[in-house]
Amino acid sequence: MFKDIYFTVYALPLYVVIFLMVAGVICWMICGVLMTRKKIGIWRFLNVFLCAVSIVVVAYFTLMNRTGNRNDLILRPFYSFVEAREQPEVYRSMLMNVFLFLPFGLTAPFAISNGKTGRKYEMAVIRHTVLSAIIFSVLVEGLQYIFQLGRTETDDVICNVLGTVIGTISFGLCERMRRKGNKRKKNGK
Repeated sequence: MFKDIYFTVYALPLYVVIFLMVAGVICWMICGVLMTRKKIGIWRFLNVFLCAVSIVVVAYFTLMNRTGNRNDLILRPFYSFVEAREQPEVYRSMLMNVFLFLPFGLTAPFAISNGKTGRKYEMAVIRHTVLSAIIFSVLVEGLQYIFQLGRTETDDVICNVLGTVIGTISFGLCERMRRKGNKRKKNGK
């Protein structure tokens, strides 16, 4: 099932994949804003569950779904752009790395957030999410190298973290809208 979805998305034109990413961020933000204090527990549980699913999906596509015998190591940042001059398909591969980590970025901040508000707290949640993505991505790339499951690239880590950062935008916008709503309520009373 995961394979079918992945290859369906992989075959889409790049602008459609980008549109899906933007739509996902907007939809997730709207859902987060619509969650009231009474429903915040359900929202958090849903995000914890979907974050776990996204971790399993990433592990499946990057580790379990591959065969061995390839042990390339490319530690030069942004080398993929050099390769893309000769092989434009590399852009698609980079975008799919971004797309693969987007669900983690969408769900992880809501999963680790405990309902507190404030700009400092929001930034701490975003920092923890991005740091988790860096650690997870480096772990995945390291395991790919150890078990010879394909190319180990710095660019993959960069693209994975970029996907997470794009996903966290929904959390940041959601929290900003909540703060503005709380200010309006205070000023209105």
